[in-house]
Amino acid sequence: MLQTENLLQVARMAGHKSTKMIEKHYGHLIPDRAKARITMRLDRLAQGNA
Repeated sequence: MLQTENLLQVARMAGHKSTKMIEKHYGHLIPDRAKARITMRLDRLAQGNA
């Protein structure tokens, strides 16, 4: 699921304001964590939440 879903969306569905908890507990399931972090950052920038 984390490979295809936006991490911020997953975090918000879990009731978190950021992706830190999702990354901390489920980050090992993300094959390319660097790519995930870049994607998350770009999503935040696009939403104006830099």
